Amino acid sequence: MKKLTLLQRAEYDLRHAKLALAHYTGDEFELDIVAYHVQQTIEKLMKWELENVGFQFSFTHEVQILYQEMLDAGLTPPTWILNHYNVINDYATKTRYGESLIAVRSVLDLIMAETSVYLQQQQQLQQQLQQKLQQQSDKTNLTNS
Repeated sequence: MKKLTLLQRAEYDLRHAKLALAHYTGDEFELDIVAYHVQQTIEKLMKWELENVGFQFSFTHEVQILYQEMLDAGLTPPTWILNHYNVINDYATKTRYGESLIAVRSVLDLIMAETSVYLQQQQQLQQQLQQKLQQQSDKTNLTNS
């Protein structure tokens, strides 16, 4: 079994959130499941960015802590995360430990849309990094030939 990166895991979480929302039957609990996966996507994207610049992130679900760590690492985290951190944290903690959350659909849709954009940006960054590494490898190979 191959090891997935945090970016790949974030992609899977968001994919499952979208699938669950596409099959939403009106059961309020289903929205909490979607909210949990959206929160996991955000958390993993933030940790992936930190990891990508060599910063040892905290093992936490608190996005405001990760947000501050991103600032400390010289990164520019999306401001919408800070604006919604209380809701995003509730998605992690209240749904994880069985407390009643009942996500609000309109807020969830907004955060999910922002998360989708964030994921796409990070995937593009990953592609650019891979291309840069490949170019460096190609130059090294030419020099050594």
